[in-house]
Amino acid sequence: MAHRITYITGKENDFKKANIELVRGDSMIVDLSLNHILDDDTKEPYVPNEGDCIIFTLRKNYKSLDNDEIVLQKMVDIFTDPTLEIEPSDTNSLDYGTYKYDIQFDSFDGIVDTVLQGTFKLAKEVT
Repeated sequence: MAHRITYITGKENDFKKANIELVRGDSMIVDLSLNHILDDDTKEPYVPNEGDCIIFTLRKNYKSLDNDEIVLQKMVDIFTDPTLEIEPSDTNSLDYGTYKYDIQFDSFDGIVDTVLQGTFKLAKEVT
């Protein structure tokens, strides 16, 4: 069974930090639910529109001008399926160690918002 992580974000530019540990070659599923913050500070679930997506980016270090440092990047069309899946083949060839990741929300109307970031530790397998 895959690791399943569920995150619910708040308002724009109110991203969360979360550290993830995954055994190299394991599966992981990230369910990302977005909310609108209304004028009275109540939350309302965001209903995805055609063209909305999330982008998961994994790097050895924080961003530099050299995009070659991206070791894994996945884009998910959240209008059709709001689930990000890290498959065994995505990490099998990566070195063990600690990486930096973020999940960015790109809306159909041009809003770009980093909703989650942190460290991503790729651990050694026992079996």
